[in-house]
This record gives sequence, C-alpha cells and structure tokens, in this order.
Amino acid sequence: MTTNANSLTSGQYPPLLVALQQCNQDGMSPNANYQAWATCLQEVYQQLGYTNTAADFVTAINQVWGSQVSGPTMLNVVTALTNSEGQQSFTAAIVQPLIDGLLTTFLIRDTFSDTGEAHDGVHWVSPDIINYGTTILTVAQAVNSMGSYINGTFTDGQSNNMYVRAQNIGPNAASGYVTLYSVPSSLLLTPQSWLPYEMSQPSSLENFYDQANSTQIQPGEVCLNTTAFNYSGLPGGGHFCLIAVASGANGMPFPVPDSFPTNAGLAGWVLDNPNVAQRNMDYGAVSGTTGTMNATVGNNNNIATTFIVALTPGPGNTFPAGTTVSASITDTRATYSPPVQQWAAGGISFYNLVIPPNINGAPGSPLINMTLTIQLPAGASFSGTSPILVTYYQVPTNQNDDLELALVRNIKLPDPEQVPHKMKTVARGAATGKQAPQAMKAYVTDMFTNEDDDGTPLVLLGACQFIFS
Repeated sequence: MTTNANSLTSGQYPPLLVALQQCNQDGMSPNANYQAWATCLQEVYQQLGYTNTAADFVTAINQVWGSQVSGPTMLNVVTALTNSEGQQSFTAAIVQPLIDGLLTTFLIRDTFSDTGEAHDGVHWVSPDIINYGTTILTVAQAVNSMGSYINGTFTDGQSNNMYVRAQNIGPNAASGYVTLYSVPSSLLLTPQSWLPYEMSQPSSLENFYDQANSTQIQPGEVCLNTTAFNYSGLPGGGHFCLIAVASGANGMPFPVPDSFPTNAGLAGWVLDNPNVAQRNMDYGAVSGTTGTMNATVGNNNNIATTFIVALTPGPGNTFPAGTTVSASITDTRATYSPPVQQWAAGGISFYNLVIPPNINGAPGSPLINMTLTIQLPAGASFSGTSPILVTYYQVPTNQNDDLELALVRNIKLPDPEQVPHKMKTVARGAATGKQAPQAMKAYVTDMFTNEDDDGTPLVLLGACQFIFS
C-alpha cells in the first residue's frame, strides 16, 4: 500500500527527499539518463511508501523549506508544481533544481583529496573541521593551510574555538552558513543521537566569509566561519566527534534527516554529501598498562543485523608481544563477550556482534555502549604509541536492498585467518542458500574488480580514532 506524503512525515526531513538524494548519490541524474534516474527514484519511493506524483514533491518542499524558499528557480518550481495539483509526473526540469540545491555549492572535505564527488574512503578525519584552541583563525590562514591539518590542542573544560573551512564548488557566487554538532563518541552516528548536540555558542549557525570579509563566496573560493563556535567539552570528558553541515546556496537550508530506515541510508548520506563532514576528537583513557576505549554501537535496520568491529594500529605502532585486546557489552539487549585476543601487528577483529533491530538512538532506544580494552604486559607503557582506529562494519543483510548493495565493498580485515569460514566462502562466491545473504551473492559477481579477491563483503558504517592519554 502506498501513502501520500501528507500522511507520512519525518519531521523536518521527509523521506521523499532521502529518495531524491540517494538516487543522485548513486551517480544518476535526470539530465544524464532520465529513465535510469526515474527507475531508481521509483524503487526508492516504493521502499519508503510514497507515490510517484507531483503532490508528494510539493509537500516535501513545503515541509522542508516553506516560506524560506528563495530565488527564482526554486520559486518557479514550487509554483509550477502547486498549480499542477498533483497531476503532473516528475520531470528532469522540475527535479534537477532541487537536487542541485541539496547537494552542491559548499564542500567540506572528508580528506585532502576530496573534491565533492561521491567516494567510499574515510570520513572521520576531515581537515576542514578545525579545533584551534584559544587562538583566532583567520580566513587567510585557512586558505594558506589547505594541504595540512592545523588543529590546536583541545582542552576539556576550557572554551575552544571551533572553525569549519569550506569551498564553493558551485558555478555561481553564493552565500552560506554552517552548523556544527558535537556528538558523544559513537561508531554509528545516527541523527537521533547527534541532533540534540548542536553547538549554540555564540549561535547555532555561523556565516561563511572570504578573505575580503564578504559573504558572497566566488566559485572556487575558500571560506570560513570567522565567528568561532565556542566549545568546552561534553560533561564527563572529551570523548566526542564533530559533525559539520553547510547550507545550500544563498542560505537555502540543507535538511538533516531525523532518521534513516537502514544503516546503508545513513552511511551513504554521510559519505556522499559534499557539505557534510566529520572529525573525531576521541581519546582512550590510560591507567597504568590498561587502555580503555568506549563507544556506542547500534542498528538502524528493522531486522537483527551482524556486525564486525576491527581495531587497526596507526603508523609505527609498537605494542609489545603479550598485549591483549578484549571487547565487552553488558547491555542486556546485546550482551557480548568474545574471547580475548592477542594483539597482532596489523590489528585484530571481533566478529559475530548481533544487534537487535531499531537500536538507533531515539528516545526509548538508546545506542549500546561497547568497551574495548587494550592490556599491555607488565612494565610496558602507552607513552608514544600511535592512535588506534576502531571501525564498525555491517555484514550485508538478506533484504536484497539496492541502497545497501551500493555501499558493499570487499574489505581486507585485520587477522584474516580469524575470519569465520562461512564469511571466507561467501567472499569467494562459492556459498549458497541461507549461508549467503542476497546482497553478498550479488556483490561477488565482481562488481569491483580492483579489490582483493580474499576480502570480505561488508558495509563501512563508522570509525573512531582513539589516542591514549
């Protein structure tokens, strides 16, 4: 049964716009190949319970922007659709302006090589989310340091200046602003868990300026919020991640989803939107020879789902022989106590973590805390050790979900000799029946020929980098 958008609302971000974004993220455009794009959109509509009518589109625009819609292009789109009274089907000319407004203009890089194109690389070390301590950062300094990390020292309890650097990758001069969120440390940064943590000092959003102190940012120009967000840390310590979201052109609000129906939807949104970026600011607490890392995990899917947590060392990590790693979840919803592992040079992985459905950070369904402990042998020290990267992967489900399949990659896990036999077999394409979920079987048709044959088909959901201090 399909439902009209008037009766299916997701707060400030209707699921219909998730569909519009997802199809664009998958590399489809109504201008390039309208039929392929329309087919993708229709499939996503059906998953979300929408009809393919202009009435849904009008409702979505009004729910998100309402009277805030500005500029002749968007205004004409709304007027044309409203006058059609729901009888007009979507066309490329109608939908493309909305996609352009949603997905382009201001780039906050995930990595130095990020140009705004969809990618499947890391997304937790943005060089453009900058903690500058108590020092003021100028636009000129931000422009001259585009190729380096310029973070200062974060001090919990003091007022730290937080900046976001961006670049206008659109074809026209545009004004815009940025919103910054400080999120409790998590391997699954669901909107339900981070929307409450919007920074509000000195305001909840700050305008971008160029080197001439103008808010009109020219194409290709780098800009910065010259009024810093002031942040002193989360209650109880400095374990947190920063998420930055820039507006569309000329202050058009960029809608943040209230929720996602699947883990794949969340991962794709964070990875593929040029104006969304993340930077971890986590540290692991050290007590003698024991290092403890805490982060939350969860599951947006509406079925129980299996996950893998991998720990990999930073460059030059020299944990001595005899170092062990343990994982623990005491939450009764997903009790987890796998065997203690010996640290290996390339890292280790914990398998078969099963999280119940809809553990998504919403009220009544908080994310689940996981504790990871590194135990050094007697006499050893964490002094000088490099960061540990903790990565959260999902084993593909049997839903045959196109959104999920688009994000499945052949992941080379640490300690591959410990990969369960069933998963190894699936990765090589030989498993059948219930032991090979549909998404896995579809993946092993060699969609990505440049990846390792002995990798494991997984979806990367999140990561935290822990520095021991």
